[in-house]
Amino acid sequence: EGLVQQLQELHQTSSALEEEHTAVLAVLEGVKVATEKENASLRENVKQMGRDQDVLRETMDEARTHAEKEVVAWKEKLQHSQIECEKLENQLTMADEKLSNQQTLSDHATSEKEGLVQQLQELHQTSSALEEEHTAALAVLEGVKVATEKENASLRENVKQMGRDQDVLRETIDEARTHADKETSEWKEKLQHSQIECEKLEKQLITADGKLLDLQTFSDHAISEKEGLVQQLHELRQTSAASEEKHTVALAVLEGAKVATEKENASL
Repeated sequence: EGLVQQLQELHQTSSALEEEHTAVLAVLEGVKVATEKENASLRENVKQMGRDQDVLRETMDEARTHAEKEVVAWKEKLQHSQIECEKLENQLTMADEKLSNQQTLSDHATSEKEGLVQQLQELHQTSSALEEEHTAALAVLEGVKVATEKENASLRENVKQMGRDQDVLRETIDEARTHADKETSEWKEKLQHSQIECEKLEKQLITADGKLLDLQTFSDHAISEKEGLVQQLHELRQTSAASEEKHTVALAVLEGAKVATEKENASL
């Protein structure tokens, strides 16, 4: 009866170990699913940031190209204005020479000179307007540059925040692994205790065999009871071995999940 009672207690202990093992596997699976979701979200955020940077880079390139074209056009207009000024200056020089040589045409030459001076003033005004437009375009380009720098700073801050989130996630995984290691140690201790109990039962069975040899009158009943106990011990060993295999598989799954997470974080 004492052996039967001990066998029942060992069965209860094995059942409790299996329930704890199932609960830990469920917790590990939840951690794995949460980690995969978090990594998927981080990958999507990184892709979105890449797309935003590409769009911003294209916008900057277009603005820079447009500004360069306008600057080239303004330079051409300025060069054309300078050429016109030189032509008018040459015409003024020729007019002065004609005035010196032909006093009879002085009034007409003076009038023509005034017209040329007026044209020169208008050309100077046109050149000034072109310079103002050029300055305004440079200011716009500088504003685009400042906005781009701010956007890049914001993107860098987002990347830093993602790094901090990954550190928190890594700490959570380490805590889960530590908790699993502690529970694994407890399981090992309980399994060792079960093995010790099994060894005690085996010794008691050996003692019972000796007594059964001395008590032939109860041989049939004792042999039947012994076979039942041996069968239960065999089943208990199988249950303990299965629990240990499940525990080993759980550790392997946890280690694989950690390695995959570290690789994913390193890739990000």
